[in-house]
Amino acid sequence: MKYHALIALVATACAGTSIGDKGSGDTSSGGDCTITSDGPPSIDTVSADCDGSGENITYEVKTTGLTGDGYVWAVEKYAQPWDEIHDLPSVEFDSCGTWDDLKVTVAATGDFQQYDNGNSSAWTCDKVRSDGLTYAFAVNDLNGNIADCKVAGHNPTNVVDEDYGPDYYGTGPDPINLSSCSKTTLAR
Repeated sequence: MKYHALIALVATACAGTSIGDKGSGDTSSGGDCTITSDGPPSIDTVSADCDGSGENITYEVKTTGLTGDGYVWAVEKYAQPWDEIHDLPSVEFDSCGTWDDLKVTVAATGDFQQYDNGNSSAWTCDKVRSDGLTYAFAVNDLNGNIADCKVAGHNPTNVVDEDYGPDYYGTGPDPINLSSCSKTTLAR
């Protein structure tokens, strides 16, 4: 819920509209919107990459339409079973509601005890760059319901086919049904 308030606050500051006036398909931000997006947001691109120093991992999702934020779930099943989830807040969006950019940068600690949602990852940049991880990226609509989900990386088929099994997920993605996700290519 705190992310919805943040989006509304940023929207008010950027578009000059009142908090209650902002929504997907909104054309009230000064009449400058010639193209708007109605309906739930959809994921256009997903990415997982590291900075040049290898100290930070950045997850990013670009959508068509406004979101109510989202999350990324990363898993490595076979070599060293571990999964983690990071919230993806909206960091930039079109005031007319045609696109949204969700992003989080977390420290790449390489230490499972250091994992902290939105702050630090147990993964190293070597692991992220080696394509050994599988990701599920999900975005919410403005009402907080899952609107779209894409899987990418090492083994998206096993995620969609639920080969990882419901007992495997330590950090989530709950309540998303991964079998409803579609496969996509991970951008770098």
